[in-house]
Amino acid sequence: MKVGRNYRIYTTDEVIKEYREILLDKDRVDINIRFKLHNKEINEELGFHNGRLMWLHSQEDFEINGTTICYLWERINIPVSFMRAAKSGKAVRVEHALAERIIPLHFADLDAVLNVLSNELSAHDLADVIINGRWYIKQ
Repeated sequence: MKVGRNYRIYTTDEVIKEYREILLDKDRVDINIRFKLHNKEINEELGFHNGRLMWLHSQEDFEINGTTICYLWERINIPVSFMRAAKSGKAVRVEHALAERIIPLHFADLDAVLNVLSNELSAHDLADVIINGRWYIKQ
C-alpha cells in the first residue's frame, strides 16, 4: 500500500521477498538496503550483517514468528558511493553543500544530474561532489 508521496509501506512478506531477490541476483548493487519498523515505538532496523538477516541495533537474528509476520516496514534509503549509484542504472540524487544550491533534492537520471553539475561547478568542485557527496538510488 502507498502512503503519501514517496512513501511505501511493506509487509514482512514483501521485505523477505526483497531480501531473497537480492541474494539470488548477483548483479544487484543495493544489497545494503535496510528497513525500519513502521509506527512502532521500537527503534530498530533490519538488514544484512555478516551474511545474515538481523536486527541491526541489537545484532540478533531476525526470526519470523506470529508477531514479526504482522509488522509493517519502511525502506530506509542508505547513501552509496558514486560508482554504485552510476552502476545501478536507476534515478539518483546527491546530497552535498555544493550540489544542493544548484539542484533540488529529488531523484533524476544520472546524466541529467551530472549535466547540471558540470555546467555550474568547476572541475575541482564537481570532483568533490562526486567523491564526497551522499548518493542515493531511487528504489
